[in-house]
Amino acid sequence: MTQDTTSKLLLLALISLALLQAWTHRFVQDDAFISFRYARNLLEHGTLSFNAGEPPVQGYSNFAWVLLIAAAMALGADPVWASWVLGVASFVGNLLVGWVWLKRLYPQTLLPRLLLFLIPLNVSCAAYATGGLSTSFFAFGVVGSCALVQLRPKHWSSAAALSVLLLVRPEATLVVSILTAASLLQAPRQWRSWLRWLTPILATAALYAAFKLWTFGALLPNTAHAKSIFVPYFSSGGSYLAAFLGDYPYAPLLLLSLPLALWD
Repeated sequence: MTQDTTSKLLLLALISLALLQAWTHRFVQDDAFISFRYARNLLEHGTLSFNAGEPPVQGYSNFAWVLLIAAAMALGADPVWASWVLGVASFVGNLLVGWVWLKRLYPQTLLPRLLLFLIPLNVSCAAYATGGLSTSFFAFGVVGSCALVQLRPKHWSSAAALSVLLLVRPEATLVVSILTAASLLQAPRQWRSWLRWLTPILATAALYAAFKLWTFGALLPNTAHAKSIFVPYFSSGGSYLAAFLGDYPYAPLLLLSLPLALWD
């Protein structure tokens, strides 16, 4: 059996495992119905408000996801099923991007691609392929953007991916900032072409910020303000980190791979 045939069979096995795991652990959480309600009101009343007839309120934190769910509902789809289909498609897409990316980086060996099987085997990753929220969709956007920035630097496709990513989650701003800086560091002498590549990304960010200020009067969603009023909320990140390390104590070992990645 040739390596190409083995690679195709392994990729088929990876996708099959991802679909099986995602379906086995499918669920929908209560927060998802906030996005569903915004999608319904946008579709039926044309406003981004939680209650029809009231002023717009930014009670969601996943603008692009609300638009996608609204589009699916316009086509007659149930929002829960629509979120599952979009989430699982993003989950599989994430694995496909990782597979192609690793194949480009390490064409002579299958070992790095075999590590992708750890993702669907992780119950948290498999479960949040559904869940009703934009978790899997955002992860797909982040991984896809990282791959494009490295494999196709200063190309319109990577600029488009980063522009769309800005519309998915507020924390995308941090991801996009890091990736645009990394793109400049790849070829600092080509800063003029970098600025041309950066222009549509900055334009998207500016237009989206203007839209939020005009519509809601604030850049951040209401949940960000509600959860940062009291000091204890600032320390809650430590609690989440401790809970994560309790479930995945091996995670810090991944940091050991960074010197090897940088050296390579």
